[in-house]
Amino acid sequence: MKKEQKPSLPLNEIQGKKLRRQFFTFFVLLPYCLMLYVPYCGLVFSIQLDKFDIYKWLELLGTSFVCCFAFSIPWIVLKLLNCFFFGKIACVLDSNGIHHENGFIKWHHITKIEYNINLPSKYHFSSSRPCHAIVHTMQEEIYLDFVPIEFLYYAKKHNSKIKTSLAPGIKTMFILLIVAAVLIIPLFPSLS
Repeated sequence: MKKEQKPSLPLNEIQGKKLRRQFFTFFVLLPYCLMLYVPYCGLVFSIQLDKFDIYKWLELLGTSFVCCFAFSIPWIVLKLLNCFFFGKIACVLDSNGIHHENGFIKWHHITKIEYNINLPSKYHFSSSRPCHAIVHTMQEEIYLDFVPIEFLYYAKKHNSKIKTSLAPGIKTMFILLIVAAVLIIPLFPSLS
């Protein structure tokens, strides 16, 4: 199989599903994570301090939902504008394959697509690939930098035979964060 060819047109002129770099996803997800986290903290603290009142807790739950939704609206608007207008195009998917900055990959050459998020570490803070997809073809791995996670959905939609997955590190990271939050929060009232 020969090397994948360069796209003949700039990405913004190619017809297909354009996926743009996403800069606001974290800021949209953060309020929704807090929407459940704050009532959980209130529940744990009130139970540990023997001051649990179901009506006050339901009021806290409702207030948390309203506040987090209100704080997320500007970020949702920015994310939508970024998706359709001002975000740099990371790749374009059409019926033939995936067009990206460095070339073109045909659907029938792809064996697997893996999505990864690299978190900064104390040894390597500025990662050149904070979020990327690894497209495994028959002969090589091609890294598509800054593609949004929706890339997996649209790739599967164009070719349902392609295997898609999240990198194992992402799954482990989310599980550890959830377990840490659930186990550490009950300790705070006992520390005071």
